[in-house]
Amino acid sequence: MLEPQSAAFFPLLIVVFVGLMWWMAVAKQVVFRVLAACLAFLPAMAFGVAAVNKYYDYYQNWLTNLQDCPTVPPRRAWLPRGLLQIFPPLSPAGQGRRGRAGLGCR
Repeated sequence: MLEPQSAAFFPLLIVVFVGLMWWMAVAKQVVFRVLAACLAFLPAMAFGVAAVNKYYDYYQNWLTNLQDCPTVPPRRAWLPRGLLQIFPPLSPAGQGRRGRAGLGCR
């Protein structure tokens, strides 16, 4: 399996990036060149994130990576006023309307 720390993960990202750059170079239509360039950004970004992960030896597998994702949605301050009434933003403590007492915390 290709884990975040595996030796095959980095060459795979390089091969995908080179393949997309080749597609960008040989594509005749501009729309495909732009699509290939945008798609090539994804393995390049993943390579950078994986290199930092390997250097700091942080995530050993994909499950620990997914478990580190936040479960509380971000504040929705960018919504228009009508939608803010439907979806109220979280309190500054991030506890919602009930606060810490409603969660069983002391």
